[in-house]
Amino acid sequence: MGRPLYQPSFPMRIFVDGTESFWRPENRTGIQRVVREVCRRCAEQAPAGTTALAVQFDGRRWGEAIRADGPAYRLFARCRDLAGRGRSFRRLSRAKWAAAPSQLWHGGAMAWGVLGTLLGSAGARLMRTLLRAAKPVELRAGDVLLVLDYPVRRFPSVAEAKAKGVRVVSVIYDCVPLSHSQFYPDDEDFAELFRWSAANAEGIMTISAYSEQEIRLRLPASGPWVGHFHLGADFKGVAAGVPRSGLAEAFRRPCFLMVGTLAPHKNHAQALDAMELLWEEGVDASLLIIGKVGWQADALLGRISTHAELGRRLFVVHDMDDASLAHAYGQAHALIAASYVEGFGLPLVEALGRGLSVIASDIPVFREIAGAAVDFFPLEDPAALAAELRRKAAAPRRRVEGWNWLSWDESTRLLLENAVARLKA
Repeated sequence: MGRPLYQPSFPMRIFVDGTESFWRPENRTGIQRVVREVCRRCAEQAPAGTTALAVQFDGRRWGEAIRADGPAYRLFARCRDLAGRGRSFRRLSRAKWAAAPSQLWHGGAMAWGVLGTLLGSAGARLMRTLLRAAKPVELRAGDVLLVLDYPVRRFPSVAEAKAKGVRVVSVIYDCVPLSHSQFYPDDEDFAELFRWSAANAEGIMTISAYSEQEIRLRLPASGPWVGHFHLGADFKGVAAGVPRSGLAEAFRRPCFLMVGTLAPHKNHAQALDAMELLWEEGVDASLLIIGKVGWQADALLGRISTHAELGRRLFVVHDMDDASLAHAYGQAHALIAASYVEGFGLPLVEALGRGLSVIASDIPVFREIAGAAVDFFPLEDPAALAAELRRKAAAPRRRVEGWNWLSWDESTRLLLENAVARLKA
């Protein structure tokens, strides 16, 4: 692929594009969490001989990233949060109504969710028009645009920058929508991102050796180079907050914790199957699920909403701040990471960083990330998971000692150093 010559007489300028996450502040986990952590640190962690700056595209031009502590952005974030809560409430109510059609109040709750969504969305659109005043940035030949999140809605702006000689590096977090398409039906956005990156990016960075291999398998021989870095986990530095109302009951007995979006590939169903086996045996343990409502979640939500143990030994929280999550990590007996597939597994390293033991599905990326630090169980075998949970529940809570992982500073430095090394090669 043709590319502009690197000019060593000038510092390499790296512009870290986190546009989508800036406009979606209500999403605090997953890709959005990574984007915000890297953008917050990129200037300080730029390799020698380079400068780095977080930028965003406001629909008309590139500019420095908006400060998240400004009053206008805080109001925008609150409107987005209201809209997100409304959507989540609407979907929860719909699932509960489908599971119990005679309970008509779920229809009224769903209407309130619709109203919250409309009001929040309208307020966010209004505030967004006031936030298009970021200090402009002029991209020039030889600069690097590191695209941290999905640029599907701004392909033309990235293409225009590339036409000026800007070198594009795309971050693709995993290949799951292609390798396990049964969990991502009709995900055309990701397919389009992958095709675009293969044709237009000079390089691709991803978040694990496993994901790097999966991406390489799907690229032509003449495609972009691929490298990886590992995500950070500074969660051990977050002070545990006051426990959320109603959750004290979950921790009165050995409590197993799941953290992550409610989506099919997270495999909440197998964990719930295993817990039901324990409850049938009379084992007094609880399951706490923390995660926003994702895609294809209606069946799981319907099952949970009518479950006999809901509010007794089964608990679900769809929004939780870091301090409350830190409290959950500190009180739980163990984390269950039951996924069929992941690009990384951030809750796993966060839990270990808080000293919480982990029971994980035996998948390649969990072996790569945690190795011997966790106890593995086979997928599609609830009885095997139940046996591991039974063993854990019968023993005192064990604290994991000596676990060390990358900080977000170190993770950001690795991303930038690895990308720069590839670009200079």
